Amino acid sequence: MPGNDIGSEVMKQTIKVQDLIYVCFNININGNKYDIVCIAINNYEKALPTAPITEAEHTDVILLGSIAAHQEENQSLDKQSERADLLKLRKHFNLFTNLPSAKIYK
Repeated sequence: MPGNDIGSEVMKQTIKVQDLIYVCFNININGNKYDIVCIAINNYEKALPTAPITEAEHTDVILLGSIAAHQEENQSLDKQSERADLLKLRKHFNLFTNLPSAKIYK
């Protein structure tokens, strides 16, 4: 789930790392991409469609890019996608923290 703004850019680089893991270690990582927030709102009229939650229940890892729904800043808190839908995703999977970027040392 790439998110938007910087989240989608970070996710593109994450996929490159995933591909490199396959090349270097012959570890195949399969996944599906699901649109959330702005793209999902435009396509499905909700920030978090049902498919990402249903599919994520049957997976080992969820990659979620950062979210920034700037066009919603003037709406009430319960109407903002980050609160109305994405916090439901965190609650559903008992996710309560963000992990900062990793640093790799030689």
